Amino acid sequence: MYNTSHNPSATSAIMIHDRPKLTKVDDRFGFAPCAADIAGDIAGAPAAGITVGVYGPPGSGKSSFLNFMDERLHDLGCPTVRLSAQSIHCSNGTCPALIEEIQRQLRSDHPTPDDIRQDASQLSARLGLAIEELVPEDKKAVVIIDDLDRCQPNDLVGILDLLGSHACGDKCVFVIAADRPFIERSVASYYGATQNDYGRDYLDRVVHTQFDMPPISLRRLSEAYSEALDALQLRKQNVNMISAAADGNPRRMIRLLNAFGHMRIPEGYQSDDLAGELPTLWERVYVFATCLRTCFPDAYRTCAQNPESCESGLDLLSARELFPSEHYNQSSADAFEPYRRNTALRRFLQRVVDISFPASPPWKEPEMLQEAIELVEA
Repeated sequence: MYNTSHNPSATSAIMIHDRPKLTKVDDRFGFAPCAADIAGDIAGAPAAGITVGVYGPPGSGKSSFLNFMDERLHDLGCPTVRLSAQSIHCSNGTCPALIEEIQRQLRSDHPTPDDIRQDASQLSARLGLAIEELVPEDKKAVVIIDDLDRCQPNDLVGILDLLGSHACGDKCVFVIAADRPFIERSVASYYGATQNDYGRDYLDRVVHTQFDMPPISLRRLSEAYSEALDALQLRKQNVNMISAAADGNPRRMIRLLNAFGHMRIPEGYQSDDLAGELPTLWERVYVFATCLRTCFPDAYRTCAQNPESCESGLDLLSARELFPSEHYNQSSADAFEPYRRNTALRRFLQRVVDISFPASPPWKEPEMLQEAIELVEA
């Protein structure tokens, strides 16, 4: 946030990439043992022909988890195929490119079959025959498909239909990674279904067993990025506020660190009494505004566009009875009513209340919060 020189025009820039971890030695969150257990179950299962779903929200570490699983499957001698669903395109409910890529990766010399794009009705059966031919008798192939929630609906349904056809025989296991609620909504939308449970039932018919990404505690997330957090030179309670906004999601933490790493201090906000440091209250309000903008942009824009509603609205979401607003009225809180269903936002605001105690939370300084929002915008 600021460096030891206290130069208001300087910045201790932080730029952290969001690439998945490749091997278990890079595991920061304890994913590798879980991934190894699932890989062992797949390799040791007496029968294949199943689909495993690895579910978690965007940024929760699914790609790293798949890498650790792939690494363990390789150690166990299982041939694997790695695919990104973004590169798979389907037509008429079939995915010839998916079948072609599976065959290409399983063949040691990687030839492309001349007749792979034949009649759609024969494609799934052809894949099953290819796997029987290319996979050793005592092994099973594991096809790992990542980023399923980044597909167009037509491609998504085509891939799921292929998995649900069971045409690949007993020597193939599919592993898919996705944000399950997104997949359910996409399937329901594709078929024009109005029932809330249509997408869930459809996915349950395709995926035979599921694994939900393990939660990451706020403490573990903070420890994993402790070096970058220390570089921000923030007070401890404000570091805790950043961790609370990240909510156990590594991608969110990275975005927050990158946002704070490029923060500059305007000269007027420094304190002569604190040797150039930001005053405690101002720092807390600014950190809150930046967390809100980075992780909850809709609520942030509502605050920016309705400054008179901000205090009452955030009170409403965070348990307003603890800090009743002198200016509270229902009409000012109405702008924030849609966010009452946003459990992540409400959880963050409630944590901010706990972190700030015994002081009031940052939004109880509405004028300062609006100044912080203006500064963040600038």
